[in-house]
Amino acid sequence: MGTIGAFEAKTHLAALLDRVAKGEKITITRHGVPAAMLVLVRETSLGLSHKEIVDGFRALRRRVKAGGKSVREMIQEGAALLTGAVVDASVALAWCFPDEASDYAEAVLVALEGKTIMVPAIWGLEIANAVLASERQKRLRAQEIQQFVALLENIRSLWTCDPCVNT
Repeated sequence: MGTIGAFEAKTHLAALLDRVAKGEKITITRHGVPAAMLVLVRETSLGLSHKEIVDGFRALRRRVKAGGKSVREMIQEGAALLTGAVVDASVALAWCFPDEASDYAEAVLVALEGKTIMVPAIWGLEIANAVLASERQKRLRAQEIQQFVALLENIRSLWTCDPCVNT
């Protein structure tokens, strides 16, 4: 597994992708701290058309039992669904930006006490991209970025979920 700095990774992205295509995992660092990992995306498609996918979800929904509390209701009540929760970048970003805030994102944040947070492998890149874009648009200043990152780092645990796991 190789390691490369963010600036160098940006400069040599095509070559890095060629290495990853051959099976190498590459860690991208920012100021010497691992920030992201480039890994091979495995083919997971069943070769279905979009219509077949839509029809498949509709058929699945007809077979799944309705009723009871929705996941959203349980989160809002603070019910323990799992010992951990997967948090999408859009939810975490809503914790920072007032125009992105929602009752759902707030309920997730409150319900996370004592839980392990799991995030998709691309989560850090999504957060970094949104923060960088917001800084460029002058929505965030350096102090606010530092506070947001510090708060994210203080959440109990962040585990990266590998989206390419074959089941």
